[in-house]
Amino acid sequence: MTLYRVRMEFRPDGPQVFGEWEKETSAAEVFRKWIGGRPLHPGLRIWRTAQEEDGPEVELDVWPPPMSGPTMS
Repeated sequence: MTLYRVRMEFRPDGPQVFGEWEKETSAAEVFRKWIGGRPLHPGLRIWRTAQEEDGPEVELDVWPPPMSGPTMS
């Protein structure tokens, strides 16, 4: 069985609010709602993960998206 989680923290390594679902669509909906209901402020991070039974937790989405630096040619 796969478990889908959505986590939110307001500062790096701070306390987290999270939920866990068996349906990916439920976790994806909550992820979108949490993004829409929160102003962006330093340290805020929301992410969605999936974990197969006895497997590693894999990050599916993160907000805000990681900033990519300029590419070197």
